[in-house]
Amino acid sequence: MPNHLHALLFLSHNGTSLNKPVGEGKRFMAYAIVNGLKKQGKHEILKELSEGVEQKESVKGKLHQIF
Repeated sequence: MPNHLHALLFLSHNGTSLNKPVGEGKRFMAYAIVNGLKKQGKHEILKELSEGVEQKESVKGKLHQIF
């Protein structure tokens, strides 16, 4: 199945939450996906991703719902 990823993560620092590195990784991947779609001229897909943004997130400046 090429449309998903499985990963095992381990942080050696005690008390460090996995939320931050996972969130940063998803953010990095989302920017790469959007930039790739823009370069390929996939405007219809970008429009669909824009329509998936909730109003409260749109107010914060979110442009696309990737994950």
